[in-house]
Amino acid sequence: MTYKFHPDLSFAADIYWQQSSTSNEPLRVTAPGDLTNEGDGWLWAGVPRERPKSAPGLRRQNFWFGCYSKDGKYCYQIRGRTPGSLEIVVTRQLDVSRNGYLGMYPLPSALDVVSPLAIIRGLEHMAVEYPIAFWTVDGFDTENLKIGQTTWNITLVSPNGREVKRSVEDGWCYLNDSKGESVAFGIEVNEILDNGPRYGAR
Repeated sequence: MTYKFHPDLSFAADIYWQQSSTSNEPLRVTAPGDLTNEGDGWLWAGVPRERPKSAPGLRRQNFWFGCYSKDGKYCYQIRGRTPGSLEIVVTRQLDVSRNGYLGMYPLPSALDVVSPLAIIRGLEHMAVEYPIAFWTVDGFDTENLKIGQTTWNITLVSPNGREVKRSVEDGWCYLNDSKGESVAFGIEVNEILDNGPRYGAR
C-alpha cells in the first residue's frame, strides 16, 4: 500500500527541544553562506557556549510538515521552510545520515521545489512512491490542528523507526537516532495549509 497525502492535516511549525519543564530552545540549522560550503544542513539542539571563531553560523529553522497516512497511521515528510512565504518550500527534507545524524538533506530532483498551494490545489489524492523520509511524531494530535497551539513532550521517531536523541560531542549538540540521551520535543503550529497558509502570531 502506498502513502496518501493529506493537505488538510499539513502545517508549518517551529520545533523546540525541551531542556527542562521551564526552558526550551528552537532547533537550528547550519546557515548557508558560512564556512561550511553553503551550509551542510546539520540540525542542532542547542548552541555551544564557547564556539571557535571558525564555527559555522546557526539560524533558527521553520519546518513544513507534510502529512501522509499508511495502514491507518499518520506520518510526516518534514522540510525546511521560509516563514511567511506562500509558495516556497526549501529544497531539503529532514533525513538521517548513515551514522544516524539528523540534517536537512537535498530532496530527490523530482521533488525539488513544490509549492504548498500547488499541492493543495492539485494533489489531494496523491499517493507517493518516491524515496521520501517519513517521520512519526508520537504525542501529537494530528486531527485537531490549531494555529498557535504548542504540544510538549513529543517523541520524534526517525524513518528507521528509532527515537531521536541528543548527542553532545566536543561541545556541539547534534540530534541522532543511534546514540545520545533521550530528549523530548515541542511543536508550535504557526500556519495551517489546508486552504492556503493562515498566519498566526510569531
